[in-house]
Amino acid sequence: MNRLSFPVTISKDKTGYFLVKFVDIKGAVTDGKSIQEALMEAIDCLDEALAVRIKLVEEIPMPSKKQSTWFLQALLLPPKLLYILHGRIPD
Repeated sequence: MNRLSFPVTISKDKTGYFLVKFVDIKGAVTDGKSIQEALMEAIDCLDEALAVRIKLVEEIPMPSKKQSTWFLQALLLPPKLLYILHGRIPD
C-alpha cells in the first residue's frame, strides 16, 4: 500500500474551531470551522510537516497503532519514498 495513515486527535476549541493534532508528529497541528474542513487542512499540515523533516534530515516516525479515541488521516506517498524513509513499505 502506498500510503501512511497517521493518527490524529480532534477537539473543539473555545472559539468553536475544530483542532486536529497529529499524535506522532510534534508540532503538526491545524484547525477548521468544521470537522471536514479541519481534516482537509490536516492533509496539507501533514504534507508540510513531513517535507520539513525530510529537508532537515530528521526522523519520520512510523504511525502509531490507532486507538479508539483517535481518527486516521492518510497521506499518499510514492512507494520509493516510503522505502527511503523506512527501508520497507509499511503494511
